[in-house]
Amino acid sequence: MESKAQGMGIVDVYGELVKNVPDGLRGSELVLAGYDWYRNEYDTSPNSQRSISGRVFECLVMDALWLGGVKPAYHQARFASIPNLTYDIVLYHPARPVNLSCKVSAQKHWKQSDIEGLALRHVYRAARTIMLTLSREGDSVKRRIGASNVLGLDRCVVIEPGRTEFDELLDELSELDFAEAEAVVPVTGRLMQ
Repeated sequence: MESKAQGMGIVDVYGELVKNVPDGLRGSELVLAGYDWYRNEYDTSPNSQRSISGRVFECLVMDALWLGGVKPAYHQARFASIPNLTYDIVLYHPARPVNLSCKVSAQKHWKQSDIEGLALRHVYRAARTIMLTLSREGDSVKRRIGASNVLGLDRCVVIEPGRTEFDELLDELSELDFAEAEAVVPVTGRLMQ
């Protein structure tokens, strides 16, 4: 069976989603309503649309951040000092950046979030990595974090009906000062010609 989203990009899919999700939703309601609409309209089986499913989730989180007053945020961010890694969402601070690692399913993907967090903490000692997930499997990740069985993850937030964790996180993040990243000068020193 061919997926409805076959040949469509994230911009097309997300454009349709935005037209079909009610206005006035914020935080977890926005993420849940948006992803439910997406899941009902498109084939989200693991082999069909995994990359688009993840991007839809990331875009919903970005919208929730923006509506919650958490700005600026970098989507698909790269750090000059951390080669070969792309972070889903980064809230930049010169000493304490926050990495929001968005995983639709936490079952195996939490390990990627942990590695991302380790790499970020290697450069920014006070950095935090928070995994956001739509699956209850995140509860086992929380237990791992509580038992100190992971090194790069500081927190796991499960977004599902009846839970307020994501909305509480948005409130916390809105109290922090994030900024646009400064331009990086690749080399400094006295130039000898």
